[in-house]
Amino acid sequence: MLHTKVFPDPLADAVKMEFLARHIPYRLELLGLGKASCPARDTCASAIVEAGVVSGRLLLQFLGLGIELRPDPRLVERHDYFEKPKGQTDEVKVPDVGGSFVDLSELSDEEKLVLAEFHYGASKACAHFTWESEHGLDVEIIHRASDLIAGLVRAHCSVSVNEHALNA
Repeated sequence: MLHTKVFPDPLADAVKMEFLARHIPYRLELLGLGKASCPARDTCASAIVEAGVVSGRLLLQFLGLGIELRPDPRLVERHDYFEKPKGQTDEVKVPDVGGSFVDLSELSDEEKLVLAEFHYGASKACAHFTWESEHGLDVEIIHRASDLIAGLVRAHCSVSVNEHALNA
């Protein structure tokens, strides 16, 4: 599959600060709440877990990571942007707020596997309707991936984001 190279115009400093002060900490908070609520004991907690899982998947994409599915899910660098008509994008990724994409070489094979399983499971269990996908998204993967993702956001956002959310 070909990925077009669409790059957004640079974000204004005020927009960058809005992402760093509000949007990213909010998603990290959801990720932490999802981890803390797992395994879900009731439907309210399961909604929180699902919101955390979807936020984790969003943050992986923000960090420039995705998956390829053949033969099994594996973590890959994905620096492309979603392209709207006329070659435009409204997607925001970590370099747009002054940070840097994750380089796969900084992750261990085990960390890559956990993040690939999490991304795949998040897609199959939460982000898309699927049937008998055998995604394998379990409590251990959610806990391990949540910690890894929060650490990667902390390491790759050059300007500190809300520390409370990062420590979730």
